[in-house]
Amino acid sequence: MKTVGLFGLTFHSENKGCSALAHSFLEILANLYKDEKIKVMVFTEGGNKTIENKYNNLDIESVRYRFKDLKTLVHMKQKIKQCNYVFDFTEGDSFSDIYGIKRMIKVSFTKLMTISEKVPLILGPQTYGPFKSKMAQRMAKKIIKKSYYVCARDIMSAEKMKEQTGREIDSYTDIAFA
Repeated sequence: MKTVGLFGLTFHSENKGCSALAHSFLEILANLYKDEKIKVMVFTEGGNKTIENKYNNLDIESVRYRFKDLKTLVHMKQKIKQCNYVFDFTEGDSFSDIYGIKRMIKVSFTKLMTISEKVPLILGPQTYGPFKSKMAQRMAKKIIKKSYYVCARDIMSAEKMKEQTGREIDSYTDIAFA
């Protein structure tokens, strides 16, 4: 059975766009693997809500972690190692430091952990940037260069990151529209 990890998808959010993105991607996975059963590990920071599973071919497991709890980070790392692929959507528009450098570091940490474990990281369609700080820009460039596959949900950020990294970045419609 294949195991797919998911970061940066929020299933229970007041921001309905974030929830639409998360539920749409589950629907896409269920359709993509309709002839086989797959395990889906949804990595979430904190929270205790379960994820409704209306798909017979998906076995969904929530993996909760907290940045201030080393034990949960070690557990997260062990779970990442079990994945064949990890998809990261960074909630569609959070791969940036416009929400603060602390948040940029948090969303980068999980990506860098996946890369360090040599698990293919797929950056799902999202916006990259803008970046106010050079540190955030360097982190993003490193992650994009080392990711298995990178796609954007808008042409402008895809072109900007291609210009900065030399990496081909495909552009798709936002998955939330599914």
